[in-house]
Amino acid sequence: METLEQLKTISDNAPEGATHIDDVDTYWKVVSEFDYYFYDGLHWDDSEPLENGTRSLSDIERIIELEEKLKSFADDIGDCNCIGDVSKNLME
Repeated sequence: METLEQLKTISDNAPEGATHIDDVDTYWKVVSEFDYYFYDGLHWDDSEPLENGTRSLSDIERIIELEEKLKSFADDIGDCNCIGDVSKNLME
């Protein structure tokens, strides 16, 4: 499982139009079940089959959003010091 910073790097490095990433960090643009392209570093290419193990970039971006909200919530709880060990566990 990637850290928040690793997930941000995946999202930040996605080329325009990318919708997925695979296990070897290749970005894909999936238009439909039979219409997909991989990014070769310069342009989109359709000469390779879509690999198993792709992950949705929108899911990764949602995880980033939720992780940041959780961290902010943990920071707020830690600042008020009103729940004791609960805030310590959330920050870990």
